[in-house]
Amino acid sequence: GKLAQAAHVVERLANGLYVVGTPIGNMEDITLRAMSVLRSADVILCENMQKTKTLLHRHRLLVGSNVKLMTYHDPYGGLPRSFNKIMEEIKYSAVCLVSDAGTPCISDPGHVLVRECHEAGISVFGIPGPSAVVLALSMSGFNSDRFIFEGFLPTKEKQRAEVLSQLAKQDRTVVFYESPQRILDTLGECVDKFGGDRKAAVLRELTKVYETVQIGTLQEIVKDIKPKGEFTVVLERCLSPKE
Repeated sequence: GKLAQAAHVVERLANGLYVVGTPIGNMEDITLRAMSVLRSADVILCENMQKTKTLLHRHRLLVGSNVKLMTYHDPYGGLPRSFNKIMEEIKYSAVCLVSDAGTPCISDPGHVLVRECHEAGISVFGIPGPSAVVLALSMSGFNSDRFIFEGFLPTKEKQRAEVLSQLAKQDRTVVFYESPQRILDTLGECVDKFGGDRKAAVLRELTKVYETVQIGTLQEIVKDIKPKGEFTVVLERCLSPKE
């Protein structure tokens, strides 16, 4: 009927790059604006095309849409020819950039493309959405007026130890991501660098069915951690004696 048709009216977007936040786990965590922009885009640049298609089908965003999906990863060591093709698309059409989960460019591909658009005078629009680092901070209960986000720690033990030594001196709350393969080793190293009595929040599989949140000292959490799923670790800032 007319109502069904109206629900899928595609509005014309201005040409440029739209950096669109998408769910980090639960597919219902997508904004109305993000859905509207994705439905109206000419091109969607995806980290993983199949994952993006799953999200688009879930919310019926491909109904009545002629959007073209393309895979995108930040280039390193010089811009490839395909990058020039993408830039041409953005000049003359509305192009969305999405990652597999969360907000693009935050420990995910995208910053090279955004930078090149700014330098070329191409409009960049932000469509805010979920971010695991912000969610973890809000769930930790720690003071997050000032914090430092380290992304993923180095995979090599020596480099990781050096980074943790620097982070241990911070008077700001510390946040980083970690994989299930390294979470036990990393938390053990955190005990050495930060001290076993440092307060921490270790959040696993945020917004997903098996989400868990462990709050306590590093020493307590290390004993109970189950190395499954993706982790976000929040370490309370180094408190002064008066605090």
